[in-house]
Amino acid sequence: FETLVDPADVADAQLRCSQAAILDQEVAGIDIISSGELYRRSHNRHAPLHSMLNYFWSKLPGFAHELVGPELIVRPRALTPKDPRILHPAATCIGPITQADLGLVEEYERVKANARSPENVKVTVTGPHTLATLAFDDYYHDVRRMM
Repeated sequence: FETLVDPADVADAQLRCSQAAILDQEVAGIDIISSGELYRRSHNRHAPLHSMLNYFWSKLPGFAHELVGPELIVRPRALTPKDPRILHPAATCIGPITQADLGLVEEYERVKANARSPENVKVTVTGPHTLATLAFDDYYHDVRRMM
């Protein structure tokens, strides 16, 4: 996979877009603001929900990653039983899922530093149910144990 955009340029764009998202929320009078979760997108191959899932899967030990580098290995999975042609990229759990730094503290500090009212800042995390039910489970073979 060849990178077409310099990672420093992506980081700069993410910062500027996050600052714009924060300002938009403040101008709109939203009580609790976030970064727009733009830092959770390392590339634009997937829609926002899937890029956020990929972001967390890539940080959790136990999910399949390329042997060289941090790239998460995904494969297509049906999004809904109503239409198996609608696919999304899903990670595969291949080992025990253990505690990991998800980058939430850094994200919170970054939003707080750019907000007019830092006490009104939040960050979100995808819950274990979503992460477990949308991933392939080649290790636990039980969604409850995986969660």
